[in-house]
Amino acid sequence: MVGVLTAAKSADKRKAVRKTWGADPRLAAVKFFVSIDKNVTEALQREALKYDDIVLIHHASEDYWRGLGFTVQGLGFIEVWG
Repeated sequence: MVGVLTAAKSADKRKAVRKTWGADPRLAAVKFFVSIDKNVTEALQREALKYDDIVLIHHASEDYWRGLGFTVQGLGFIEVWG
């Protein structure tokens, strides 16, 4: 599995990954770890339901200094998923 840290507003970048290297059949899965605070936009909810490849990390800040905590939460998902 490949985990990609991404911002909630980066739908266009997630779409590009899905169409390019994310579609490589040698990959077991590509999961996008999206940091959100209190609100999840309707567009992000629709995207998550459509592709089933988005993992929402609640209450994680997208700023640089909290990136480590965001990464650790994502790794926790991988441990459970794998």
